[in-house]
Amino acid sequence: MLILGKRINILEYEYEDYHDMYDLLSDEKTAYFIGSKKIPDLDTAKLLMARKVISNEFYKIVLKDNTYIGDINFFKDSSRKNNNAYQIGFCLKKEFRRQGFMEEALKLFLSNIDLKNVDIISADVMVENEASYNLLKKLGFNLDGLRRHYKLMYDNKYKDIYEFSLLNDELRKEIKLWQKN
Repeated sequence: MLILGKRINILEYEYEDYHDMYDLLSDEKTAYFIGSKKIPDLDTAKLLMARKVISNEFYKIVLKDNTYIGDINFFKDSSRKNNNAYQIGFCLKKEFRRQGFMEEALKLFLSNIDLKNVDIISADVMVENEASYNLLKKLGFNLDGLRRHYKLMYDNKYKDIYEFSLLNDELRKEIKLWQKN
């Protein structure tokens, strides 16, 4: 998959991208918001990257000069009985936050997936993650509710998350609005 945007591109990960994975997830706050401990070393990054490449569910976000800035993951939502349910997650390096990059990336990605077998897309956001909460609302996702003590963290403590969703017909309407702007 290759999606070209105005300021960014979205590409499939390759194993050699493990250095980028390390840069992204060696930051404690970034790792925390995806429910993980920070990556301690490059060997761990290599293992994670191997899993990401094999799963074919993760995509890297790069600037036009090929600078790695973050990623998007898109996978079957096993928590729903609907076979056409997917979940989306996203992560951005801290120096690229609050500049509109993730908004552009998510609009690009969602506008370029094959929607014929997608009924619903959900996203989970930790309660503390205001930026992701606001971004999903801006993109037209519906706040379905608060799931208390839902996410078990690496320190064996449970965290609350907000659950968002967007139905296929809602996403199609949003895409039309995005394309007008």
